Amino acid sequence: VGVQSSENFRDPYAAVTMADFWRRWHITLGAWFRDYIYIPLGGSRCSRGRMLLNMGIVWLATGVWHGSTVNYLIWAAFLFLVIGAEKLMYGRYLEGKGVLPQIIGHIYMIPMILVSWLLFAVTDVGQLLDYFIRLFSFGAEGVNPMDYVGALKDYGAYLAVGILFCVSPVRRFFEERVKNTPLGTLVLFVVFTFCMYSVALGQNDPFMYFGF
Repeated sequence: VGVQSSENFRDPYAAVTMADFWRRWHITLGAWFRDYIYIPLGGSRCSRGRMLLNMGIVWLATGVWHGSTVNYLIWAAFLFLVIGAEKLMYGRYLEGKGVLPQIIGHIYMIPMILVSWLLFAVTDVGQLLDYFIRLFSFGAEGVNPMDYVGALKDYGAYLAVGILFCVSPVRRFFEERVKNTPLGTLVLFVVFTFCMYSVALGQNDPFMYFGF
């Protein structure tokens, strides 16, 4: 009993391709663009060139929907290029059955997600290069190599737990065997309480979506 809302996120960080990620992330928004823009344009039931054009229009609209600064257009263009490459070349392999494709897919998605969120979050395009240098350079001028040590010290435990639940059988075991038991209820309550505590600690940090 209660309000039943649509599923909006389905383990997005367990994705093995960028297309897979966006089937899992912000599902309701993706469904709207699919139903009202992509499919009326012809979707994928057309020539390869027309399909890419339809995808480009959808991602352009997605970028404009998120904001008016140039970085959102760059973000949308990046996602269009990556997903287009997946559709035309290697996406089917990464989403195939077997352990090896999944491992390769998870490794492939680490830089893809980092780059996409960086393009999304940094509204000052002039600073993008500086952020890329700090994100991917070890020992380059202007980069403090201890940044990584400090970040792992502060967030390493959260990263380990996230990886454990995203790319291992632990999550499935929890959902199928533990979630609906008293122990599962206790675990979820503790996690929820900790999340609320973390939100309270970060209440002075601006919420990104308030800028849309």
